[in-house]
Amino acid sequence: MTPSRYLYYTARGVIGFARAVPDLVWALLFVTAVGLGPFPGALALSVHSIGMLGRLFAETIEHMDMAPIDALTLTGARRVQVFGAGGIGFELLSAMSLFQYQLVSLLLIVTFVMVIAAERLSALLRARLE
Repeated sequence: MTPSRYLYYTARGVIGFARAVPDLVWALLFVTAVGLGPFPGALALSVHSIGMLGRLFAETIEHMDMAPIDALTLTGARRVQVFGAGGIGFELLSAMSLFQYQLVSLLLIVTFVMVIAAERLSALLRARLE
């Protein structure tokens, strides 16, 4: 999603390298760097996991539907605003899919309060302008 081709290929290269080197090789490398114990194993698993998760997230982001992003861009949203899109609706959908109904209720209440507050503020501003 970055406009910089250099950054894109650098990030993909780091992810590919972290995935290509086996866990055992990372563990041996970290044992020589920090000594024996659980710490080099944790480092080795972390680096390999970064490669795996990086690949997963990169594939997910590259194959997502671009229509909502294009729509936001066409309405005049800046890059930061497009990046922040999703918000409470995404959280609500995630909570519903995980059967976290207490969180769903809280998010619905928050949404309701925000809508009522925005309508009330709008009415006050309209009254003040008239």
